[in-house]
Amino acid sequence: MTETSPVLTFNRFEPGLNRFGTVGIPIAGVSIRIDQPDETGAGEIQAKGPNVMRGYHKLPEETSAVFTEDGWFRTGDIGQIVHHRFLQITDRKKDIFKTTSGKFIAPKHLENKLQLSPFIDQCMVIGFNKPFVVALILPNFPLLELWCNENHVHWTAPQYMVINPKVEKFFQSIVDQTNEDLVKHEKIRNFLLLHENWSIEQGELTPTLKLIRSSIEKKFGADIEKLYASAK
Repeated sequence: MTETSPVLTFNRFEPGLNRFGTVGIPIAGVSIRIDQPDETGAGEIQAKGPNVMRGYHKLPEETSAVFTEDGWFRTGDIGQIVHHRFLQITDRKKDIFKTTSGKFIAPKHLENKLQLSPFIDQCMVIGFNKPFVVALILPNFPLLELWCNENHVHWTAPQYMVINPKVEKFFQSIVDQTNEDLVKHEKIRNFLLLHENWSIEQGELTPTLKLIRSSIEKKFGADIEKLYASAK
């Protein structure tokens, strides 16, 4: 982050000083804490150190908003400490939502789980003020075409492949496998396959390729409602 000049943690090359799936351990002089951790140990990542800014220039209110009363910088990221000292980032605080059952969902965590499958190029998890979680999924079409050829599924244009029953069944198996590692309220109950990748030009991604969730939800609002209506 720019506010932290810009590094807080990193994975070293030396044995025992790196861990896949984490952003490493704090650099010398930097302290990391997890604020108000939940039952899994996840909470907002906060930092202290000589590299952390003293504040935004001539913006006292903005500065006050990103520092705690005892001087810790609020990163806005949600994460946890794993394997005793490695920091794992799971989501952005502003992206976390609550379902109607009162359960908090970290969508990026679930999206990362889905994207462990090489067949999923992009995805977005939805569930704010809804009874359960659903997902929009964009397949990796070159890889999906190979799968179709190997499994004797006739390949046509992507817009037809996403409604092919055999392809839908295959992606259901991917979602089911993902759900095995999730707690009950995180499980993805339904999904929709899309055929056009999200882009900056269409207002669906930021210049740093982050999802503009409100824009995507608005664009596919009718489809999302159908997902909830048809969910088992």
